Amino acid sequence: MLEGEIEALKKLNHPNILKCHDIFSTANNCYIITEFCNEGDLEHLLKKRQKLSEDEAIPLIREIIMGFTHIAENGFLHRDLKPANVLIKDKTVKIADFGFAKKITPNTKETVNVGSPLYMSP
Repeated sequence: MLEGEIEALKKLNHPNILKCHDIFSTANNCYIITEFCNEGDLEHLLKKRQKLSEDEAIPLIREIIMGFTHIAENGFLHRDLKPANVLIKDKTVKIADFGFAKKITPNTKETVNVGSPLYMSP
């Protein structure tokens, strides 16, 4: 899974995707250095605010869709898109956590269910 995450982070470059600055490994660990998102994640924002107005939600949804579109156009599946994996930096949405990401080809058929059960389709 780590290889898929690293491959996606290296390939994807978009304002609505978490930027990877560097990746390095030691004998026991791999470190992925990313940009700092000073406003936390969408899950905590929703818990704190309970709900968002349409005027607040529409720009967030638009940015999520733009990032998601970039992911798909570059031949990747994220496979774990959920509020906790949507970070916010200076009012800009950043899709993060590509741990389940997978590079696909036009004939790829996905037969394994991965992701967070509460956010998976039935």
